[in-house]
Amino acid sequence: MKKTTLLAIICLLWCASLLHAQDGHFSHYRFGKNWLNPATTAQGVDAGRLDLQYRSQWAAIPTAAYTTLAAGWQQRLAEFGWGLQLHSNHAGPASLRTTGILLQGAYHKRLGRKNDFLSYGGAIGLIQKRFNPMALAFESQYQPDQGFDPNADSGEAFQNTTMTLPDLSVGVHWTSDIGQEKPTLFQLGLAIRHFAQPTESFRGDVYNFPMRLSAYGSLGLFLSENFELTPHARYQRQGVHSEMVLGMDATFHFGDNSSLRLGAGARMGDALIWLAELKWDNKSIYVAYDDNYSLLKPVTGGAGAIEMGVSLRFGKERLQQRVDTDGDGIFDHLDACPEVPGLPELDGCPRPEAVAKKTDSDGDGIPDIDDRCPLEPGLLKWQGCVDSDADGLIDPDDRCPNLAGIAAFGGCPYKPNDADGDGVPDELDYCVYIKGSVATRGCPDTDGDGLSDIDDECPYFKGPKSNGGCPVASEKAAAAKGEATPPTFEPLKRVVVHFDTDKAVIKPHEYHLLYELAAWLRELDDYHIYIAGHTDAEGSGPYNQSLGMRRAEAVRDFLQQRGVPIEKMELVSYGETLPVDSNGTEEGKARNRRTEVVVLPFDPKAQPASTSPEPAPRTPGW
Repeated sequence: MKKTTLLAIICLLWCASLLHAQDGHFSHYRFGKNWLNPATTAQGVDAGRLDLQYRSQWAAIPTAAYTTLAAGWQQRLAEFGWGLQLHSNHAGPASLRTTGILLQGAYHKRLGRKNDFLSYGGAIGLIQKRFNPMALAFESQYQPDQGFDPNADSGEAFQNTTMTLPDLSVGVHWTSDIGQEKPTLFQLGLAIRHFAQPTESFRGDVYNFPMRLSAYGSLGLFLSENFELTPHARYQRQGVHSEMVLGMDATFHFGDNSSLRLGAGARMGDALIWLAELKWDNKSIYVAYDDNYSLLKPVTGGAGAIEMGVSLRFGKERLQQRVDTDGDGIFDHLDACPEVPGLPELDGCPRPEAVAKKTDSDGDGIPDIDDRCPLEPGLLKWQGCVDSDADGLIDPDDRCPNLAGIAAFGGCPYKPNDADGDGVPDELDYCVYIKGSVATRGCPDTDGDGLSDIDDECPYFKGPKSNGGCPVASEKAAAAKGEATPPTFEPLKRVVVHFDTDKAVIKPHEYHLLYELAAWLRELDDYHIYIAGHTDAEGSGPYNQSLGMRRAEAVRDFLQQRGVPIEKMELVSYGETLPVDSNGTEEGKARNRRTEVVVLPFDPKAQPASTSPEPAPRTPGW
């Protein structure tokens, strides 16, 4: 039997061993570095980046062809990065396929300088492995005298041909710029994949999915603005398999965001690796070739593995090209003042006092060091600023720089709050949420006698202030007017309806009060009704004002539906301002939650004022 045939059978047996073997991999992780280490997720990425990679090896051996596909998205969110990655490996005639999805996250902590970061990352996901056992070849199917018999009993019993396993990876990565005149980008990383070691079983015997350890480092030597050399090394181990890759890349920069990278390396004991990568604008492509020198080279006919990738970036790269705009020997990505020559100990900026003494950015004759408005011409008396509204406050200190105001209000004009819109500022208004007048300190005056309702002992009858707002009457005054008896200054009827907490719904057991009132009113011709809503002190002032009005409206609607003309009813809400009992007890609050219906023989606003000096007896509260 030919040597190549024997080697092919060896490959078939090797494919069977892949059931518990290592992950698929790439020779280069230029675009999919976060697959190697989740701590690099969104490193050097601004708005986002899409990566696609493909690798094909041993294509010349039909029974052992192995392909790997990967697609990933990465995005940076401040100090955090996240990514989503899909990958698929397809190996051998048994269609051994490993498919996975990973959700990755990383935290990038700045350690000091612009490009000095320590990153921590992790990934969670699922891995699915499946294969076709009928396409595998086993040692028991090979007979020395007959050769390979695919119909012979393999002697193998597979309980599963598909498995789905959870996956967990962790990693740490350090990036640092060292040096000044010729900065050096130093990177180190360590990652563990399949950290939880999920169990797998195809034959019935249980295996722990082997962890994969990855350790790597690189040193970016920027020999000039347009040329850098990057030696790098990577070691990986998974189960009994391990690899060591050493290499060197040379990068030529063209313009602001274009470069060509050429690389050479070696996977110890296996292959030489060649790389070419072209980058322009926000796009990159690379092609790599593994020149195999292992024992498989005779079987492959000298053909190696080919690998390629495409990357599309959105936004700007965080590690900018090494340029030195101001010529101070500090590259722009490390220079805090990239357009002004400065000192290394000040991160590329000049000494502040030296700059300030010489600089007058706005040309107003006042050095920036003494100018409170260094970018806007101004006057010396205003510290280099202007006072646009001429109110005596310079614009930086003026909250309303284009509107003349007063210092007490930060340069803005005085505009007091007036919650009820009655023209009385809230700070002077005794009834902040009830409309009133200036004469009555912002409170209503129902009878128009000059005393507000909250101070008037007879709020519906005109009277002098000396008598608490109640009218004065006597026998003498009555006789002078030709009346037999003094007039009665009392409402014709007064009804009080109580409500539950925070409610404006009339309770059924209160209906009879309003039924009787409506029937009584139908017998009258001349009358005027005041309906006043009240609340307890729970809740805010504005809310209680609204609640009181809703309670008054509920009573009005009830009476209107029973024949009382709406034009004879007038509503007012006093909210919490006129309690009849203490709000410190539940009983007191229950009494305060009310609507008062007062029936008068006339409209209080139309009654004449009483002028008699002698007070008449009155009922407290009216």
